[in-house]
Amino acid sequence: MSASSSNYVVHGPVLRGASDQVQITDNVSTVDSPFAENLEHVREALESVNISAPSVNKFHRLDGVLAAAAGLSRGTVTSVTISKPGNFSVRSTQSSRAQQASLLVGVCVDETVMEDTKDAARKDVLTGGHQAVILMHESESGTWDLGWGVRSSDERTATTATQLSNAYGISWEIVQSEQPHVEASSTTAPSTPSGPARLVLDDRTLRMVRTSIASRSATMLVGPPGTGKTQLIEEVVREVAQAPASFGMSMAHDRRIVTPDESWTTRDLLGGDTVDDKGRIRFAIGHLLEAVSRDEWLVLDEANRADMDRIFGGALTWLSGQAVSLGRVSADPNAGEISLGWTDSVISEVTQLDELMADSPIEPVEFLAGAEWRLLGTYNALDAVRVFRFGQALGRRFAHVPIAPPDSLGFESALAVELTQVPPEFRSEVRTRVVTLYAAHRAKHSTALGPALFLGIPRYVAAGIGLGQGTVTELVAEAYVTSSGAWLARIDDTVLDALGAALSTDEGLEGQWSWVTTQLQVLR
Repeated sequence: MSASSSNYVVHGPVLRGASDQVQITDNVSTVDSPFAENLEHVREALESVNISAPSVNKFHRLDGVLAAAAGLSRGTVTSVTISKPGNFSVRSTQSSRAQQASLLVGVCVDETVMEDTKDAARKDVLTGGHQAVILMHESESGTWDLGWGVRSSDERTATTATQLSNAYGISWEIVQSEQPHVEASSTTAPSTPSGPARLVLDDRTLRMVRTSIASRSATMLVGPPGTGKTQLIEEVVREVAQAPASFGMSMAHDRRIVTPDESWTTRDLLGGDTVDDKGRIRFAIGHLLEAVSRDEWLVLDEANRADMDRIFGGALTWLSGQAVSLGRVSADPNAGEISLGWTDSVISEVTQLDELMADSPIEPVEFLAGAEWRLLGTYNALDAVRVFRFGQALGRRFAHVPIAPPDSLGFESALAVELTQVPPEFRSEVRTRVVTLYAAHRAKHSTALGPALFLGIPRYVAAGIGLGQGTVTELVAEAYVTSSGAWLARIDDTVLDALGAALSTDEGLEGQWSWVTTQLQVLR
């Protein structure tokens, strides 16, 4: 939680402090007032909220009100329901939005739950889970009590705590946290022996990814295996959570990742008729409608493994900005219609969702994706000839960002970090052979692979050397097969032969290529 000046921009009511003025730049002047008026804004933010409902965006307005009072961006404040003392740890970590929040707000169902949850909140801050936690509950008179909070001793929380105390009269307990709060990571992931490979991308590619996601509702990252497409999406999601305003957004967003396959139909993506446990024909929602209902970004990993042109159905029209009908809630001709559309609201909305389970559903159910909702995907261009391509109509609905393998300079820079795992006397040879492998693949579009498949080779070689088994050339060949063999086994023999000629050199695999080809026969 970082200190901020008293000037910031939010959308919402004026929040007023008891001793200090809290200024909101929304064409509203700053005025002093007692705590009661500020708590009235909290009540208004919660008056139509079903506290027990499973929706993940029900507290969006409350988050905005509290963020304004704290002088924070909306994405750093997250409110969760606490229905019993034992579920605090679950609610505080169940979503990336909750995990990455600096200020976590527990909306307790009653005062007993609030009192019994205080120890768990103290422990959370003490162990570095969050920088600050506020617990609140509704009194019998219908007012909301925000009188208690716990925060770390970190100086960054002091200004924010003061502003919240001035707005709501919160009394803070201060604890010495054992470790710092984990902030969202940067786009280039660190390399660790057990972690993901480094993302090796040029600045312009990163700019295209970020700008496409900021400006388009649907974006597809296209490139060969190993270029870090899925990892890059995860990194950008974390960047948005850390600084939503830099993407023109107002809040953090969770994401739902699914991997399509050739068995998928429109029912998997959007939904369709099914028989419920009572033997009735009812509409069951698919991954996209589920994501919209929870206001989660949907990520289609390796999207072209399914025939998207066939299964997108009405979503093809929807992606062009129009509302579409997806059917009816049940087989009854009087049943309510199900539609998919868009809303100018920041968050996604669903009307009459309970009609999907009603005995006599007559009201329409409307799924409306919010202005900040995103459909993202990854596409393996090299596999397009073996699986499915996107047709022109569907392709136009997405921004297509090419994620190409980096040039030799970028690859060698990343490789230098991985080589530190190899004993010094072997590093030069490992470097030469791995660079030769990467360059031979990158030389032709039909064999180009991303750096991730090669950056893991030094780790394998280091382990082999530690076990005292095999030469460096043998270990490099084994690592190559275990990381890339499944893909190599599927390419044409003529392409494979040309690749083998480029790798059967003194700097490459020497005489190990014949062994590699025998292993590929097993993998086919």
